[in-house]
Amino acid sequence: MPDERTTTCRECGRDILEGTARRTGGLCRQCEKRPGQIVRAAEFEKQREEGLTIGERTVLAVESFFGETCNGGINQYLVNEGGAFAQELPEALTRCGLLKYAPIAHDLRKLFSGEIPRDPTERWARVSGIESRTLQRVSRSRPRDKTADLAEIPDALLAELTDRFFEFYFPGEGEELNLKLAAYIRSNPSDFILAPGG
Repeated sequence: MPDERTTTCRECGRDILEGTARRTGGLCRQCEKRPGQIVRAAEFEKQREEGLTIGERTVLAVESFFGETCNGGINQYLVNEGGAFAQELPEALTRCGLLKYAPIAHDLRKLFSGEIPRDPTERWARVSGIESRTLQRVSRSRPRDKTADLAEIPDALLAELTDRFFEFYFPGEGEELNLKLAAYIRSNPSDFILAPGG
């Protein structure tokens, strides 16, 4: 058996094989099996930046968007780690052939001035700031006595995007999502399969 290079476990510092590190996210087998082992937002971002291919980021962006939105709406998507991919979501949906969802992702991106932050705390703080950017636009279109609910603007805008998502997504749609993701993976094997010796 040829000698394989080693690295250290990111949790405890033990020497581990590079192949093990690739499969476990940099953890030795003991650390991988610890209860409550969670990849925190900073680690999520580090992994995203350092080693994921476009294909891997595409699948993560699409899977997290669908999973979080189905579980608790677009608000939940934004506050959880998967929202770190929100900036690249419209393109990811397009690459996978999920074109009917791309306008929702584009409109989500328009709610932010500049790029959508990768950090969930910063992202949610920016969502809460949507009110100040939309206050004048919305107040011009409302009668004077209807401005009391302006504090609900971020929730209302995100609820509207969530409603649009569910206009397309219905029971059984998960199968179409899985088929399109599988087709995308099959058509981009170099983004998902390590070359021999890699």
